[in-house]
Amino acid sequence: RGLDGETASVLRSRDSGNTWQVAQTGLPRRARVMSLAIDPRATGVVYAGTATGVFQTRNGGQSWVSISQQLSPAIVASLVMGGRILHAGTSRGVRLGSADIHPP
Repeated sequence: RGLDGETASVLRSRDSGNTWQVAQTGLPRRARVMSLAIDPRATGVVYAGTATGVFQTRNGGQSWVSISQQLSPAIVASLVMGGRILHAGTSRGVRLGSADIHPP
């Protein structure tokens, strides 16, 4: 549950977990986030695997954009950063490489 009693998809803390904020601007309402992957090479870049695709934030969760334009609609159950490549395990068995990631 979110801080306001609604279903929250992503929460973030900027003070080592003492307080939490909902971080879902740009994610589908009531998005079911199933996995997160942090890009170790880029501060603030995180990927979210949802029931409707992959989303990316470049600002630590303040806003999210879909990067699933090249994927058929699929549930993204797992995300893994492997070097410079983001791999997405989906209900269709698709793997998404970093060359396919072109955020708006």
